Amino acid sequence: MLHATIIGHSGIGLPESREIETATLEFIGAGLFGEPRDGGGHQWTGDSYKFGIYLSGRNTVIIQQDGSGIYPYLLDELEADKTWREICARLTPELLWNLCISLTSTYRKGREDERNRLHRMFLEGKLKKRQRHNTTSIVEMP
Repeated sequence: MLHATIIGHSGIGLPESREIETATLEFIGAGLFGEPRDGGGHQWTGDSYKFGIYLSGRNTVIIQQDGSGIYPYLLDELEADKTWREICARLTPELLWNLCISLTSTYRKGREDERNRLHRMFLEGKLKKRQRHNTTSIVEMP
């Protein structure tokens, strides 16, 4: 069983993650770094990050593996299965790596930036907790 973070517009109204049965995964591609690349004065190696791209029903699952662990992402988008099957058929493992690192890094950066913004607002006293209809919410103060 994998606990995958949901990325995409379908994740807006859903919980931030979903459990996925590993037995349902169909492997469709690998994002591999390949040969060392000159990256601004240092040599990157192919062992830095690896990505496995899978289908789970109509959803696409990208599993990132790096030195700190395994991070599954669920792309719950309209026709994600068709899109990613085609992408994996056309791109080399190195280009898949480029695409996957951009996608996952952008997602993590966006979450981190928003978390930092909320922490700053909290410290500045710009957030207030409200109770309405047995539901607690946080609102921004002017």
